[in-house]
Order: sequence, then C-alpha cells, then structure tokens
Amino acid sequence: MIIIDTELNKRAAEGRPIRVGMAGAGFMGRGIVNQLAHYLPGMRLGGIFSRNPDQGYAACVDVGMTDVEIVSDLDMLNSVIARGGCAVTADAALLCKSDQIDVLIDA
Repeated sequence: MIIIDTELNKRAAEGRPIRVGMAGAGFMGRGIVNQLAHYLPGMRLGGIFSRNPDQGYAACVDVGMTDVEIVSDLDMLNSVIARGGCAVTADAALLCKSDQIDVLIDA
C-alpha cells in the first residue's frame, strides 16, 4: 500500500487525480463516495450512474460535496467532470463514453 499511497499523493500534488465513475448509489456506493471524498487523495469521483439520479445526488451532498449536478447528455457530463465536479446521470452509457473518466466501479 505504501507504493500506491505515494503515487496517489503524487497525482494529487500534480493536480492529476484518477477520475472515477461509479455505477450505483446504494449502501456500497455511498460508502465509496465517502471514501473518495475524504480519504483517497489522488482519486476523485467524477460521475455516478443511478437509476434514481436524486439518490446519486444525495450520496454526494451527504458527504459534503458541493459541485454536484444531474446531467442528461455527454457534453454536460464531460463539462461537469472537467471543472472538477461530480456529474450524476440516469444513463450508464454516458460514463462509459466519457473521456473524462479514467476508471469505472460497479457498486
């Protein structure tokens, strides 16, 4: 873990976090949102797919994230992620198509 922690801290210092997209905002997803928001420098949540976007939005806001937006198309999603926010969508394909997402988690 020391090697991973060192590399993540390096990415954070360089302003190049790993941008994470996640499918799911249930119990496990909410836990991952909390981890990404508070305990993993060098990684940040860029987008969430949820069948109920309000649930994904609430998962972010509940852990103190302030730049969260529900989006419905790829341009909006990419724009939110590029500015450092978190995009919430009801269309899972958008996360897969985005060039602003580095890794996807299925929660």
